[in-house]
Amino acid sequence: MWKYSLILQHRCPFEEEDFCEVVEIYQTSPQEESEDFDTYTSYGSSDLMSLEELERAYLDVKKDGVNTYFYDTIGFYWDGDAQGFSLLSDSEPEKLRNTCPRCAKELYP
Repeated sequence: MWKYSLILQHRCPFEEEDFCEVVEIYQTSPQEESEDFDTYTSYGSSDLMSLEELERAYLDVKKDGVNTYFYDTIGFYWDGDAQGFSLLSDSEPEKLRNTCPRCAKELYP
């Protein structure tokens, strides 16, 4: 089972708004038929190619609100090569957890 979700990727203390992305989230165990975010343990990019897909994404996000599961449990870092946020891996320094370029520059000069 999958659905669209607006995942939180960064809360910047220097900006007024959070950084979020619309993605598709997937349940690891499809038999769980639960709406809880913690049953959706993976995600992938969303390609909204039609008005129907855009409407479904809007309805899913409106119903669920901002998904903080990945932000809270794994964390993100700014990936300069991808020019976007990526999930934090074991090889990335923990101090980069949930940081953007501005935060990294201001908080960790």
